[in-house]
Amino acid sequence: MSSFALVSFDLVNASSADYSKIRDELKKYGLDKYVVSDQGNNVRLPSTTYVGTFSTTPSTQQLKDWLLAAARSAYVKVGDYFLFVTGGGWSWIGGSNS
Repeated sequence: MSSFALVSFDLVNASSADYSKIRDELKKYGLDKYVVSDQGNNVRLPSTTYVGTFSTTPSTQQLKDWLLAAARSAYVKVGDYFLFVTGGGWSWIGGSNS
């Protein structure tokens, strides 16, 4: 059974280069800026939201460790954050009002 994980966070006093660095670091853990819709389209997530699907379910502590390790490697500081993990089925929808 696969699992789905979502990480959303604020960076403290970060530049655009800092956002790029943490994106590259989070990719190493299997977390990305895009999620594939049921229709097969890549949907870009908000700037500090990342998702991943995994064959084994990471714990929320593991996600926190990945986020903080990525921030250390990118030399940025994480402020507030939200972590979500689910095993089994899930459903999502994305959209924009712009």
